[in-house]
Amino acid sequence: MDNLNRVKATKDFIGFERQKRAAKNALTILPADRETQGVLEAFLAYVTLGNGSWNFDNSAMMVYRVQTWVGKWKKTIIQTVNVFDNQSVDYQDCAIATEMIREIMQGVFTGTKVEGIPTTNLMAKNLKKTVQNSHCTEWNSLVNMLLNNDEKVKDVITQYYNIIQGNLKSSQVFIRATEFNSDVRKVQKAKLLIPDEQILLNDPIPQRREIREIYEKIYTRIPKVAEAEKEKANRLLEQIGMYLDYEDIDDEDIEDLIDKIKLFYETASSSLVNIHGNIQVLDGIKKDAKTISVAFSEVEKGIASTDDLDTLLMFSKDPLSKIERILSTLQAVQKDIEYVARDVEKRRGNIFVDNGGDLSTRYVESRNTIEADSKTVMDWKVM
Repeated sequence: MDNLNRVKATKDFIGFERQKRAAKNALTILPADRETQGVLEAFLAYVTLGNGSWNFDNSAMMVYRVQTWVGKWKKTIIQTVNVFDNQSVDYQDCAIATEMIREIMQGVFTGTKVEGIPTTNLMAKNLKKTVQNSHCTEWNSLVNMLLNNDEKVKDVITQYYNIIQGNLKSSQVFIRATEFNSDVRKVQKAKLLIPDEQILLNDPIPQRREIREIYEKIYTRIPKVAEAEKEKANRLLEQIGMYLDYEDIDDEDIEDLIDKIKLFYETASSSLVNIHGNIQVLDGIKKDAKTISVAFSEVEKGIASTDDLDTLLMFSKDPLSKIERILSTLQAVQKDIEYVARDVEKRRGNIFVDNGGDLSTRYVESRNTIEADSKTVMDWKVM
């Protein structure tokens, strides 16, 4: 019904030869012959003599004319509705692919294979607004483009397959479930790609063409987004590599690191150095050590991926936010270590030598303790 409604909104199903008005807007042009005239007379009688019924004299002949005409032209008319340029309508495929891209980029689907996107996702009420994240600018720009048309795309999928939304006591009813599932698998198998030779064909129906154009604008931007996300990931890993060896890092490594950082702050506090670690943040990182270690793995796989869509899938859960979280903590700890170094040197400089005796040893034990503890934080050194 969706396709039919889109055609009806902009086109006439039939026109007639030598028709001066609106002939160009007709999908099928009927010949100006006696058969066409007879059908028009039959419908005129249906309206005027039967008042919207075939209940009038000699109606059997009129019905026969219409049935004969329908049998002859039905296939042609249906063909013009469902096909253009010898190509079956594909705006519904474009809608499915576009919705899948949105679900990947907004983290609605967090799997690693596009084939894993469930059909129920495409029908579910899972539209989301933008939220704060650590994705690159290009990623968020594309998400905004998707959100400008998310309801429109979702409606196409729902309406094209004649899905009836039930009441609170019943679930959705898929009237054309077989076709829907088949189309979803087809789009997934093609990895959301509608070939150029297909998408560049001009669909004569504006409301179908609009959906195809939305898909094209979205899909063609994926390579740029994937590359930008990789570049940001590389920059973050380069920064974090200054503090620790993140390759093959696991949750136990992260837990040990946090324990060492907390010990550093405890030692500094007992030595009366005025620094304080954010214990709540540190405990939070330790609690999420497993997901953070997984994030490192996802980022490395995303960078190594040679397929742009696979790259989006690896970054769909926003693993960069977890990398940034631990990086900001390490940067804060590094500043505190540098502060400790300055503080210790300042204390040493304030000690006076009395009667030739060097009292600088007064702080040697504290300094050595802090230095030793700071070195445990992945070999950082107090200079």
